[in-house]
Amino acid sequence: MQENFMRRFVAILAGIVIFGIPARAGGPELVAGASYFDPTVKGVSLAWAQGVINYYTDQGDLSPILLGANADSFVANAFGRWTSTSTTAISATLVGHLAEDVSGANVTLINGVLSMPADILPSATVTPVGIVYDDDGAVTDALLGTGTSSSIYCAGNSVFGGIDNLGTNAQFLHALIIMNGVCAQSSSQLPDLQYHLVRVIGRVLGLDWSQANVTVITRDPPPVAVDCAGFPMMHQISSQVVRAGFGLLFE
Repeated sequence: MQENFMRRFVAILAGIVIFGIPARAGGPELVAGASYFDPTVKGVSLAWAQGVINYYTDQGDLSPILLGANADSFVANAFGRWTSTSTTAISATLVGHLAEDVSGANVTLINGVLSMPADILPSATVTPVGIVYDDDGAVTDALLGTGTSSSIYCAGNSVFGGIDNLGTNAQFLHALIIMNGVCAQSSSQLPDLQYHLVRVIGRVLGLDWSQANVTVITRDPPPVAVDCAGFPMMHQISSQVVRAGFGLLFE
């Protein structure tokens, strides 16, 4: 089965109004807009039905140090960072495994047409959250471009994905997360991998990066030390760090 994943993703987002939420440590990423959605849910934050997330993991291994079962535990731990908080109203359950070992053999980009297994496509609502263990980086290269799976890009490409199907009732229907196994070859890489996985899961849950302290990015007005202090914990940032006279800035 072939499907242009990115075109589908952009088309879905075209019907969404995204609201900025100033002076908060984060908020809903997506809010139902005036088109596509049922009029009765206009302005409602998008979420999973009843706060239930059922996810399915790859049949293969993520890396030599994160074989199938260990990779599943690694993912469960990341979900637990969200579900174990005292104010949470969500649950996440590993229901089963995908029908295949997702790899470069079944995820291909040929002449601009992306081919992927049916159970990780946006339409695969019976496997609402699919998690791919890309052991050699081939899936990452197919989705993001040749060479993007390289370890030099692990700060940005170790874990990626998100929501790719929405219901007119303001509920999420499907999401896909890809974990790049090139970034899980040694134990020293795992803390950073876990950090990025937790953050991507947050996006899958419907949360957005913080809108606070954006002066660090815009420089208008010029940021001061207190603006920069918590910035890297609240925002998606690149791996490049620029040292300024008053502390750390990110670009």
